[in-house]
Amino acid sequence: MTPGHFVPILGRNGMRTYVQAQKLTKADYIFVQSTATSRLRPSKIASITIEAKLGYYSPLTTTGTLIVNNIAVSCYSNIISHEIGQFGMAPIRWIHAIVRYLMPRIKAPFQDDSLNKVHWIPDIMQTLAKTLVPQILTNY
Repeated sequence: MTPGHFVPILGRNGMRTYVQAQKLTKADYIFVQSTATSRLRPSKIASITIEAKLGYYSPLTTTGTLIVNNIAVSCYSNIISHEIGQFGMAPIRWIHAIVRYLMPRIKAPFQDDSLNKVHWIPDIMQTLAKTLVPQILTNY
């Protein structure tokens, strides 16, 4: 996860909200997957550490979220909000669902096995955003 990736937290109003990882504090409650039930539950952050590792992996999922080390995280970064990422990727999710329904033998319609580069879908989306609405992008 990068500093710009979004993490769902339990907001002050009791609702789930997304903040960038770099803005998390020990006062925040993140959603942790229970090993016994696999359900997500709010858990107060005990500590924050920063690690630098070689490599880059940022999968896109149909839900826009995934579990990393039992912590719920967003697939999106380099954008001003998780919700805008979900909105922008909605047509891709719809196409994916339609292709899976009409052609059930195709399990991964947008699979790209290229290594060491950005998948073509987010690459196109980022190029469009830079051209049409650059204000929705961040430096991460």
